[in-house]
Amino acid sequence: MKNKLKILIIDDMLADANYLKRIISKLPLWESNIEMAVDSTEGLKICRELHPDVIFVDYLLGAEYGVNIIKQFSEMGINASFVLLTAFGSESVVTEALRAGASDYISKNERTTENIDRTLRHIFQKKQADEKLRKTETKLKTIIENTRTGIITIDIWGNIIEANAPYLDLVGRYLMEQVIGHSIFEWTASKYIPKMKEFMQEALQNNGFDDKEVAYIKPSGETVYILLNAATEYVDNEVFISLLCRDLTFHKLAEEQLLLAKQKAEESDRLKSAFLSTISHEVRTPLNVIQQGVTVLKEEDSTDEVKEMCFQYIENNINILLRMFSDMLDIAGIESKQFHLKKQRFSVYSLLEKLLKTFETEKIVMEKSFIDLRISISEENKNLEIFTDEESLFKVFSHLIRNAIKFTDKGFIEFGYKISRHNYVDFFVIDTGIGIKAEKIPYIFDVFRKTNEDKNRLFAGTGIGLTLVKKILSTLDGEINVVSEPQKGSTFHFSIQCL
Repeated sequence: MKNKLKILIIDDMLADANYLKRIISKLPLWESNIEMAVDSTEGLKICRELHPDVIFVDYLLGAEYGVNIIKQFSEMGINASFVLLTAFGSESVVTEALRAGASDYISKNERTTENIDRTLRHIFQKKQADEKLRKTETKLKTIIENTRTGIITIDIWGNIIEANAPYLDLVGRYLMEQVIGHSIFEWTASKYIPKMKEFMQEALQNNGFDDKEVAYIKPSGETVYILLNAATEYVDNEVFISLLCRDLTFHKLAEEQLLLAKQKAEESDRLKSAFLSTISHEVRTPLNVIQQGVTVLKEEDSTDEVKEMCFQYIENNINILLRMFSDMLDIAGIESKQFHLKKQRFSVYSLLEKLLKTFETEKIVMEKSFIDLRISISEENKNLEIFTDEESLFKVFSHLIRNAIKFTDKGFIEFGYKISRHNYVDFFVIDTGIGIKAEKIPYIFDVFRKTNEDKNRLFAGTGIGLTLVKKILSTLDGEINVVSEPQKGSTFHFSIQCL
């Protein structure tokens, strides 16, 4: 790939200018746009249009001197690399040209392909280096101007010589006059003043220090924790200390939060252990029932009635296992963003009738046939159709109704919906079961949580059902809450924007 350059040749000798143009045009590494001018006036006009990277200027152009043209163009802000062409190889001419701003010079007797190529390489590399340096300087300037790190320079007694705007924020001041000329000890917390003096001595002895912590007191009384890094500098035989001051207050708070997170992680580990113990029990129990049923079916003297009962037990316990694994797969799918919704328009009442039919059968299996299970909706809402994922809504209702049956020993379970705010439908499941203690309500949707974490396993379950309910509702942009009173029952409300 060729390097692109825009080149201007200023030479009143057309033959010399064309000779140089031909040499440059033949160089294999350069793709050059070359213009020519006979004097500074024409050259200036071309500069304003071409914005050349390189300008070759002859030393003598009639009454003009190339050195003066270089100086004039540089003072006018023309950003190009100047190369002086001269038939005079004297040291004074070269020195004069370089002082005027020339990057290089070439004797007309040495305008060879190699020399021109070497000069262009040098200029191109210098241009790249200058551009890189300019970008770096701009970046550093931007960082210093916009950094949230306070930067100050102090003398050996702690008086502030220079400061940037972020440092004002750290010490709770608004004007530079409130900082410049003041001692750093004015806002250093009293118990940190001896340490700050030690840090300064260390900086003077070791030309700086790393990561020292102090505290500032703002005028408001707020304590700000600061992390200091220092470097010494020498100016006219005087020693100064430059300090980088970063606000550590957030990290102090983060440490406290980390401690809370650690405690929460330990609690999570405890709950996971409880979950594994529970899941072991919940899987082993139906597997044992299935195994016993198969054993009975193998017996030749089993009656048809016994066989039918065994088939029913096996089917029921297979369904229990399938639901359990389906729940765990759904949670994993949601957390890995692999849970895909299939939204469509459907009748809500038809969905509720399907639920009623399903759980009228299931409550018998759960040995809760005495519970009154009913749908509750107003007549005008019976024909309501909504647009959402029907299967997901069925799962949410199923978990809530199954939980209600599990924890209800008498009375009724009622479920339904009503239209509330714009585009939202409020659904509910009400039971007259054992209820939930107030202190447990904030945690019932946490994974692995069960309202009865005691060891007697009075109520079966893995503790992930309500977690799955909340996660499914979050994918539907829905929300859920619960109102409950021990020994009186619970009401779960959830809403979805689905009209």
